[in-house]
Amino acid sequence: MNRREYLGTVAGIGAIAAAGCIGGDSGYETTEVAGESVPLAPTDDAYDWYQNDDLAVVDSRSRVAWERTRIEGAVWSPAPRGRETSDPAAEYSEDRRILTYCACPHNLSTQRAATLIKNGYEEVYALDKGINHWIEQGHPIAGENVAQDLPTYEIRGETSPDAAGEEVWVRDPASGQREPSTIAADGSYEVTFHFVEIDDSTPLTVETPTYEVRAPLRTLTSTVVTPAMA
Repeated sequence: MNRREYLGTVAGIGAIAAAGCIGGDSGYETTEVAGESVPLAPTDDAYDWYQNDDLAVVDSRSRVAWERTRIEGAVWSPAPRGRETSDPAAEYSEDRRILTYCACPHNLSTQRAATLIKNGYEEVYALDKGINHWIEQGHPIAGENVAQDLPTYEIRGETSPDAAGEEVWVRDPASGQREPSTIAADGSYEVTFHFVEIDDSTPLTVETPTYEVRAPLRTLTSTVVTPAMA
């Protein structure tokens, strides 16, 4: 992906701001994404809604992650704009309470929530601590591997400080799994992700505004990724 394409993607999605505001009628902490204020719902409150059948649950991750382990009853509607055709969220009424989630814990889910809010949905939340905390609390899950915890990986890297506030993405092109993070003021970044069905030899791509690196997982997680690796 060249710089023009990359920046076009970032402009379309918007940079994820650090959470820290308290706002809206819910009183929940919020984060600003693509010009929208997204409330972050605590797991306990989300579970209360879930038990009372008082919400629709939207998985914002890749299809392979949804198929493997998901909140029971969740539909797949990936960040940021859902499926290209027949997106299940399009069937919800605008006053339906919607909970989006991912595993990062809320990079992808807040992107999906922001799009839903922008499209006129009136009560949309992102699950604050993500699906991992939901699983830790023993709440209902479904999928092909419900007995297994999701794996956790971290990639650290450096790029130009001029890219501060823009996004870096880690992608598994084979499965469609992807995870964003925000570049810090000094040009450094950290991406924590929970891809499934990968191993040390799986080639992943790291995309920044200034360079792209493709290398095996073991290489990317064992060093600081720099432009010299591109």
